[in-house]
Amino acid sequence: MHRYEAIAQRRGPAWSVEVAGIGSTEGRTAAEAREQAARLVADQLGVPVSEVSVDVRFALESRLEQEIAEARRAAREAQHAQERAAELSRKAVRDLKSSGMTGKDVATVLGLSPQRVSQLSR
Repeated sequence: MHRYEAIAQRRGPAWSVEVAGIGSTEGRTAAEAREQAARLVADQLGVPVSEVSVDVRFALESRLEQEIAEARRAAREAQHAQERAAELSRKAVRDLKSSGMTGKDVATVLGLSPQRVSQLSR
């Protein structure tokens, strides 16, 4: 696998992509810019596109990059919180069931559907 890095910048209605050590290309959309970068490398090396990997970094205004970083951080935090909630819910289901409650009672007490309690029991 031939691996390269590239930087894409918005130039008017298109993305201009500079592939390190290879050259430049462009695409109308971000996805097309990524595809064109891989095609450029493949053409220059004389190999199939399937043998090329180009990591394209989309350079944006610092304000926008900061917004994206904050959004990604919040998404990671939400994912961790969701995983923790599921872990705590599984423990609660186990503990309530081991105290003698039926699955239906556990569902009612926790405000969950019986199907969700069944999933958490596994």
